[in-house]
Amino acid sequence: MTMKDRSGNLAPERDAFFGRARELDAVGALFDGGARLVTIFGPGGVGKTRLARHFALDARSRSNGAWFCDLSSAKEERDIPLSMSRALGVPLKKAADAITLLGSALADLGRAIVIVDNCEQVVTAAASAISSWLDAAP
Repeated sequence: MTMKDRSGNLAPERDAFFGRARELDAVGALFDGGARLVTIFGPGGVGKTRLARHFALDARSRSNGAWFCDLSSAKEERDIPLSMSRALGVPLKKAADAITLLGSALADLGRAIVIVDNCEQVVTAAASAISSWLDAAP
């Protein structure tokens, strides 16, 4: 199954989502205004992931899908493309080409939402990978 054969890897929410309408509208306005990358930040436990997932589930119907990539197990730079490849369902043949291969896969997908969560322990490497993917998938 390729990425284009499905609408992402986000499971439906298990319970109702209440509030945060202002924040959801703000994220939507950023994307509607042409933003390709939006960072949601704040202290742990305030609901950043829940907000991003809810937005992506809602916006999935207006895009080519929505994927969630959890980097909580990433400890070094090479873990980032491995985590992303698992999230997207893109097999990696060579680690050296991983960033490029994933960039091509994202470009082929077109307009999509990819949530990259828990970047704090690999923030510099994650920023570099995400920058490369944005360049590869305009």
